[in-house]
This record gives sequence, structure tokens and C-alpha cells, in this order.
Amino acid sequence: MRELTTHFEQQDILLLLKKLMLEKMSGTTTMPVDEVEGLLQSLLYVLDFSKRGSEKEFSSIFEGFEEGKRKIRKKIRASEELYKQILQTNIQLPIDSYQNLLIDIAAFFESYDIDYAAHQTGALWIDYQLAFPIDDQKLKGIDFVWSYLNSLLRENLFCNAFHKNVLLELFEAYGQQLQMDYSADINNVYDRVFFQAVGCSFAGKRRRSSLLMTEENFEHLLTMTAHQDESQLNERFHQILEYLGLQGNAYYQKTFELFMEKMREDNHVERKHTLFIFEQPSRSLFLLNEGMTIAEFSTIALRAEQIEGEERIKLLLKNFLSIYDYLDFFELGLLNTEEYMLLFNMLGVEMLTVFIKLAMRDEREATSQIISFIDETLEEAWKQQLQRYLCKLDDGMKAELNHCLGMIDLPALDFH
Repeated sequence: MRELTTHFEQQDILLLLKKLMLEKMSGTTTMPVDEVEGLLQSLLYVLDFSKRGSEKEFSSIFEGFEEGKRKIRKKIRASEELYKQILQTNIQLPIDSYQNLLIDIAAFFESYDIDYAAHQTGALWIDYQLAFPIDDQKLKGIDFVWSYLNSLLRENLFCNAFHKNVLLELFEAYGQQLQMDYSADINNVYDRVFFQAVGCSFAGKRRRSSLLMTEENFEHLLTMTAHQDESQLNERFHQILEYLGLQGNAYYQKTFELFMEKMREDNHVERKHTLFIFEQPSRSLFLLNEGMTIAEFSTIALRAEQIEGEERIKLLLKNFLSIYDYLDFFELGLLNTEEYMLLFNMLGVEMLTVFIKLAMRDEREATSQIISFIDETLEEAWKQQLQRYLCKLDDGMKAELNHCLGMIDLPALDFH
């Protein structure tokens, strides 16, 4: 047993252990072996505390035990202060594991047993992970709790540099990006926020009103991290902290080093891409609208048959609020090439993008660029006309449409 402690003699430890066992048994005559082992670990933990920051010699092991408990109570009070600051900086996101953790910490302070289980964390069941987990094999009891809370406070303070709505937008996009329920599945908020904040800032995005990254931001980030040296990047990082109103801290520096390690560990752009959360495609009202009733559509179609050219196209643009109305009208075969060109030219960018997006999905889901779509061999007349129209566009307009293609999402295919 001497290997477990150098502060007290074996016989003293056994004497204290016997005293604690009698107190804990409270009238019973036996105690399971595992409980005895736990009690021994607890008293050794308390005795270790008694020597921290002091070389004082104690008159007895009992005096050392009481001194250890006094120092533990002091650390409990320091931990409670950390907990209060954590409650004040609560990220207030509907993250189940995070919000449950705050409840469990309160339960820990109520149930922590200094006398018989000082090396344990009692009611504290941690499901919410830190960016840098605390080693529960090295740190026990209140040491573990204090270290955990200290790190969590650092994480909270960083997240609190951004408005709650900014964080909500970020994690809702994260949930969409990974097809998951972020409130139930996310296990750390800080590392996502940190990577987004530093990544967006390095990419030249200065607004704090959104942490979502664009593909253009990502390309700038890759260029910037590849061409600037460590000292330049580190200096820029500290400027970010200053801008956010945060003091330099070893925890943030450690996270930044992890960020740079991930950005420079290999040349796989796809892996780096997965480190960030991007602006999510939106659903176009033009696409979501179910379209006219049969009677309404028939009325417009009959009127369209009686006119032609620009007048016909203006009639469609004025009355059709859904892409499905146009698709139904195309099947009537009334439009000539000139009218198709006129229609596509008069559609807004969003409506035109929806046409392109839908045509691309019908033909080849992997297609995401206009140039690829133009090269497809198509059968439907309206898609062939759309190809002709796109071929005539200048590079600037094609680039704008390519960007919009990434910003619009199609509903799932319905096979029923």
C-alpha cells in the first residue's frame, strides 16, 4: 500500500480506513470489497489534497485528512463560481446534452461526498464533450469537475461573442448539411463555432451577423492558409480574438493550432471542406407553389392559344406562379423557338435557375454546372430550347447562374 502514498505510514492509513468504514457501515457488520477499495481511494485522494501547496507536517493522519477536506471545500467553492459564470454565459441553444449537463452539475454539488467518495463525481454524468476532453484517469473528483468547468467557461465565452440567432442559423444549417437532428446529435458547440469564425475571418468575411461559409469563402481560405507563414496566421488569429473582445488564452491558442493542423495535414480539399458549415440551399417559392387548378389552367391555356409572341409570354408570366404550370403548358406544344427564348430571357434569375436545376436533376443528378448541362443529349423540347438559350449567354451570366444553382434546393423525388 506504500506505493499509493508517500505522506503517511501504512498503519496510519489502515487506522483511518477502519474509522471511515465503521462510520459508513453505521451498525452493519460487513462491507463489500469494492466499497472498501472505493473508500481507500477516497481517503488517499483527500490526503493528497492535504499536501498541495504546503509542506506542513501533520500531528496525525486525522489532522491531514481534515486539512485535505478543507482544501477540497475551497476548490468546490471555486468550482461553484465557475458554474455561476457558465450559467450566465449559457449558449441557450437547444442542445440536449449541453442543457442536461447544466442540470447534472448542480446535482453534483449537492451530492458530492467528501468523506467517503471524494475521488468520484457522484451524480455528474457528462454526455456533452469538450473540444479537448479532460482525462478522467488522471483527474478525479473535484479536480476533474473544476478542470471541466474551466474549459467549458472558455468555450462559452467564445460562443457568446456571437448572437444567439447567428448560432441557431449555423447549427440549423449544420443539421441540414449532415441530415441530422443537431439538438440531439451535436456533442460540442465550441469547436464548430471556432472553426467557422476563424475560417470565415481568414477568408475575408468580416460580418458577425452570419458564420456560414460560401464556396467562394472556402477558396479564399485555402489560398490564404497555403501562402502565409505560421507567424502571420498566428498574428491574424490574435487580431480575431481582439475583434471579438476576447483575451488571449491558452485554450483558444490550442484550438487554433488544431485548426491549422487540420488545414495543413494533407492536400485533400474534400476533407478540408467537411470542416466547415456552408450556406444551405433554399427552396424557391416558384418551385414550392403547387400551381393552378385544372379550371384556372385551362382558362389561361385557351387565351394563350389565341395570341402569340411577346403577348403570349407576358400572359404566362402574369398568371403562372409555379414551375409546374409552365411544364404543363410546355406539353401543349404551343411555343416556338423564338417564344421560348423570349420566355427564358424574361424570367428572373431565380425562376430561370429553378428551370435549369429541375432539368439537370431529370437528366443527370451529378450535373451541377451549366456547361455540363449544355453538353447533355436531351429529348424534351423545352430542355433543348433551354440549352439553346444558355449557349447564348455570356460568361458572367453563366457564372451567376452557376452560383444560384448551389443556392436552390429541389424537393425529394416523389415516386408515389
